[in-house]
Amino acid sequence: ELSSYLRDACRAKFVDLSCLGRFSEVSLAVASALRLGLRATRSLTLDGNDLAGSPKAWEAWCAAIEEHPGLQRLSLRGCGLTDSAAQRLARALVGHLALFSVDLSSNRIGDDGMEALAGAITENRVLLELTVEDTDASPATCNTLEAVLDRNRGRFGGQGGCAKMLKGLRRARAEALTSLAHGAVRTPAVGDPRGRRGDHALAFDATAEHISTAVDVGEGRLVWLPLAPNPQQVLDAEARDAADVADAIFFDAGSGGIAQELAMRCEAGWRYTAAETERLNELQAHAADLRRQRQLARERTEEGYTRIEGMQRGFRERASPVEAQIYELKEELAAEIEGTKCVLQARIRANLALKAAEDELEVALHEKRLKAETLQKAEHGLKLRHREVAEETQNVKAELQLAEEAVQRLDDDNERCRRLLHAARFETETERFVPHRVLAALAATSAAASATAAAECGASVCAAVA
Repeated sequence: ELSSYLRDACRAKFVDLSCLGRFSEVSLAVASALRLGLRATRSLTLDGNDLAGSPKAWEAWCAAIEEHPGLQRLSLRGCGLTDSAAQRLARALVGHLALFSVDLSSNRIGDDGMEALAGAITENRVLLELTVEDTDASPATCNTLEAVLDRNRGRFGGQGGCAKMLKGLRRARAEALTSLAHGAVRTPAVGDPRGRRGDHALAFDATAEHISTAVDVGEGRLVWLPLAPNPQQVLDAEARDAADVADAIFFDAGSGGIAQELAMRCEAGWRYTAAETERLNELQAHAADLRRQRQLARERTEEGYTRIEGMQRGFRERASPVEAQIYELKEELAAEIEGTKCVLQARIRANLALKAAEDELEVALHEKRLKAETLQKAEHGLKLRHREVAEETQNVKAELQLAEEAVQRLDDDNERCRRLLHAARFETETERFVPHRVLAALAATSAAASATAAAECGASVCAAVA
């Protein structure tokens, strides 16, 4: 209901939505209301609301601020803004042609966010006041930002210059806050303030200096918002402001303003000459013509605002089905994105598993190469050892063959000596030195005789047994 009121019915120039409870639930809707309505709003205060808690909501707010054609002052004190949020706001401020004052105090904005804001102010020559008190930015960065703002302020010369303009803006802000405070005091907090007749009469009284009303935001909770004053009050206020500025030039004009002073001097014709009186009458007629022209221009402007409002309402009616379809497509896209995200996560896990398997395979191949190199080294060592052993075996065989030849020569020599000693009938107490050949023959004869005797004995035993 709050967003509907702000989008369709609110005509207030000063809108204060500070410190709303559960603001995150209606943040997107209120941002859409600012984007599609609130064309009469010149000052917007959102202090104490968590605007940057949701990136989607903050993107919607920045888009609404960027597209609002007449917003002149914006207060975002204590809204939880960070460097990334400040960078997005800086992009929104680059092309804004009406925003004079922005308050970003008590936010977590560091040097990166301030540098982005300074770059935006460099391109936007309209922004004159940017308050960054109680932030995380360094003094050097704040001084750089202030230097860029001073360059913008220097473009407005003349008597009073930019200082008078900012003073006027602050005075308008103070009057708006006072108006809200008076409206809240005059309309007490009850269960349903709109149900009291006195509140209705006060809220819609065209003669009241400060006008406010209650808007239901759900769950029995109400928010006070100012209503737009009637056109005559606006004209009177602007006439008073113009009179204050003009009277600062003519010190003898009194407290009634230039128009009243001019009328009094025209009535006192005896004090002036005929030419002066005629000139005063011409000035008075010219002033009346200017007031009529201004009133006509204002009526035409109001008529234009009315037509624009009707066109906007018609556009919203035509755009509502498209917006609904866009929301449905966004939901479908979100579902597709979620499905794609799941598939990508599964693919990432598979890629990670494949990478781990490839790493394990690489480790196994490395170990296999190391083992193959170790085996090759061992095989080469064994071959060298085999070659050495073969060479040693060859040498041993050669030595053995030489030894066998020596033994054979020794045996031949011994046999020759035995034959000589046997031929000489040389004997000792233990040996007769019979040649080995003879000994072998005798051994063979003895073995044959023993075999024959054994055979005969066996035959006789068999015969006896038989």
